[in-house]
Amino acid sequence: NRTSFGSADFTRTIADNTPEESIISFSDGSNSGIVIKNVSAGGGENITFDVEFGDLGDLELWDTCGLDTDFAFTSQFSAAIHSSNDIYAVHDDGETVYLSHWNNSSWSKVAPGLPAAAAGSERLLFYRDIPCILYTSQRDGSSTLFAAMFVNGSWDTIPLASNVYNRDYQAAAAGDSLYISYTDTLEATPDLKLIRFQPDSREVTSVSLGERYNPSIQAEGDTAYLAARSFPDNQISVYKIAVDASIEELPAPEAVSSIFAVSPGEEESVYLCAAIDGDDGQTLQAYRFSEGNWYAAGDFAMTAGGIACDLTVAGGIPYAAVMQASSGESYKVSVYRYKDAVWEPFGGAVDRSVDTASYPEVALHTDNEYIYIAYTNYPGAFLKTKK
Repeated sequence: NRTSFGSADFTRTIADNTPEESIISFSDGSNSGIVIKNVSAGGGENITFDVEFGDLGDLELWDTCGLDTDFAFTSQFSAAIHSSNDIYAVHDDGETVYLSHWNNSSWSKVAPGLPAAAAGSERLLFYRDIPCILYTSQRDGSSTLFAAMFVNGSWDTIPLASNVYNRDYQAAAAGDSLYISYTDTLEATPDLKLIRFQPDSREVTSVSLGERYNPSIQAEGDTAYLAARSFPDNQISVYKIAVDASIEELPAPEAVSSIFAVSPGEEESVYLCAAIDGDDGQTLQAYRFSEGNWYAAGDFAMTAGGIACDLTVAGGIPYAAVMQASSGESYKVSVYRYKDAVWEPFGGAVDRSVDTASYPEVALHTDNEYIYIAYTNYPGAFLKTKK
């Protein structure tokens, strides 16, 4: 008869269980580190046993920026890094949008609240170190996308586009422009729009990229990269947006997916990660575009179906954040990095129990020393970091 149960080895999962040895697992199949041993009869109907706990230092836990209650009730959360490497976040209480600064010990609001009826979908960018909040606001049955720039102690608000609903838009700052991509859902089929907003002149222009949707966009310097999936076959297309706003469609990466993210890399390269369905489950596949071609940059099997992902590159190393189904009641958020031609976990799980009522979105940021991840966990939101 067995006299011990569980394992203190956090690398073990439920898949490693045998009739002779098994872990005491969380609902996502990962090891709790709890060990029950020296189980024996204690007389009558009693038993005795000892309990040990694995060393939590082995988990490489992520640090929460601030308190768990700092953003206890926010419908959307977005973070961005200033050129000084200070990190800022935008959040709301359903009616008012706030800009807060993290001083490495606590959060503080640094600007007047931005009134916005039925606020939602906020995204924070820096345009030449000026905070810019993008948000949608619904009035009279219509939803309008606005840009609010914090200049000389007050918000300057500019309408950008109408009929922008929910959170299906992404944005990046490149050169003298902000680029915002969203899906026009009023058409019979999805129509992907790309807006160019030049804050200095207040000029707003828009182009259509055809039957595509679910955009991902990031920028480095004067250049932005946009990825989107085609309708209805989910083939991913990637575009390069140059400093003069010219748009070049790169060769197709041969990736079919509904969950993907794009990020500029080193030496004018660009990375793409995509959750790919296969006979044995889902893998997160990475691709690198360089010198006119896409190259496979490794993959790893996910323990469950992906819900959302994001990608960033720091010091030439890609990092991928994944939100995936954990159990019927929660999602799990993890970060991986591609090092020495192998994907490996970066730290322990960011969060093992994200409420399924949360909007499925994760966002990675880096100051090239720390990796930050922002995500919602209904009814609140978190920013966590790891070096």
